[in-house]
Amino acid sequence: MHGTDDHGAPNADERGALLEIIGHAFLVVPDDCTAWFERAGHENLRVIRRRGEVLGGLVLIPMGQYFGGRSVPMTGIAGVGVRLDAQRRGVATALMRNTVGELAEAGVALSALFASTRSLYRKVGYEAAGGRFLARLTANHIEIDERSLELRRVGDREGDLDLVRAFYREHTAHQAGHLDRGPYVWHRLAGERGGARAYGVLAEDERGALEGYLLYRKVAPAMPLQRIEITDLLAITPRGWRRLWAFVRDLSTRVVEEISFYTAPDDPALLVHPDPRFPVQLSETWLLRVVDARAALVARGYPVGLRAELQLEISDPLLPRNAGRFWLRVADGAAELEPGGAGRLRVDERGLAALYAGFADPITLARLGRLEGEPADLAAAAAVFAGPAPWMREMF
Repeated sequence: MHGTDDHGAPNADERGALLEIIGHAFLVVPDDCTAWFERAGHENLRVIRRRGEVLGGLVLIPMGQYFGGRSVPMTGIAGVGVRLDAQRRGVATALMRNTVGELAEAGVALSALFASTRSLYRKVGYEAAGGRFLARLTANHIEIDERSLELRRVGDREGDLDLVRAFYREHTAHQAGHLDRGPYVWHRLAGERGGARAYGVLAEDERGALEGYLLYRKVAPAMPLQRIEITDLLAITPRGWRRLWAFVRDLSTRVVEEISFYTAPDDPALLVHPDPRFPVQLSETWLLRVVDARAALVARGYPVGLRAELQLEISDPLLPRNAGRFWLRVADGAAELEPGGAGRLRVDERGLAALYAGFADPITLARLGRLEGEPADLAAAAAVFAGPAPWMREMF
């Protein structure tokens, strides 16, 4: 890092400089950028100064992420931008190194982000850890006509959004990589964005118990044609999924040219379709960083019924506190970590991120040079970090 660099939260004047930097980087007009900062909280903005001038900045998003059925404290990184006349001067790398160090000092277990330039984030220990897939379909693809559940609009009763948020938290922990969402992410799903209002429906049984919900926006890329963007959907029964899709079909009048939603190959929202052969493509691969290895390894859940021990040797040049040899002992779905062992499994910080998430299996990581060990130790690691493929529906 440059000797005159300084990192921290911006003051009021510096927020104006950061607004200009991020607005230019992401094509966000000043009013929208101001609202973005306010939703994130000014205390979660960071800038890097060189000789007193703000040359770049980013947004921190404290939340959690589910791994092994448990929510692990995670801070998302968004809006990383560098002043246009400060490009290629190491500003972004210094900004990220300082940010990762700050998170480590605060005891944050994990950090995640969506990368526009993957090489930058790999320099500071982030690695691909999960996917986000975009599905596009039309009403003709929806061969579902479920009517056995009642629908009502989100917002007709006070507390409906609280009900949705609680339902999500209760029924999504099993899915690796899903976010334990805070207000910032929920606004992206259920609030107005880009001038488009969000709508929603709840699917309830005869007793009024919730079986599913759907949030969406309607946008008009070329009037009178419209596109339905499903921002979130979740159901806990087959008929719940089918009822939501029947509603989407009903919503898709002749002026609706496309329906889109973010998904994954094993998403029930995708698999419930009798013949889901509409286009689905990888949209993004998000990156993860293990910031506090001890906290992260103990906080996540592990396969129930498994008893295993791993002798890890972790290397992490940026965060030496993570480095060393450790016993990871797993039993009854939880883990204990203590110093020691022979270091039979040697992993760097990037390999640890992919292994931790369950995104890449140990043999794959060994072939990439991110993990070393004997076959028996690799097999044990595969069992310890086994689980569903990690993915998320939303971007932050």
